[in-house]
Amino acid sequence: MTDREASRLERSSADQIEFAGDTPLVIRSADATYGADFLAIMRRLARLPIESIWFGHGDPVLTGGRQVIAQSLAVLESAAALT
Repeated sequence: MTDREASRLERSSADQIEFAGDTPLVIRSADATYGADFLAIMRRLARLPIESIWFGHGDPVLTGGRQVIAQSLAVLESAAALT
């Protein structure tokens, strides 16, 4: 973890940070099956002012977290419309 990444954790809770753990929030294709509950949660997250997303594995999304979630939601909704 870089100093910059660590400093983001030390800022106030006004910085909108989502700790995703192992939850897949960056979805680029709808090859997997996601249930209605997951889709509802993604819709709720897309309404929040999330700036950064921290995962259990891999690099964090440091800016534009809300846009990342919105893009993932669009992929999920387009796949749901096809079924």
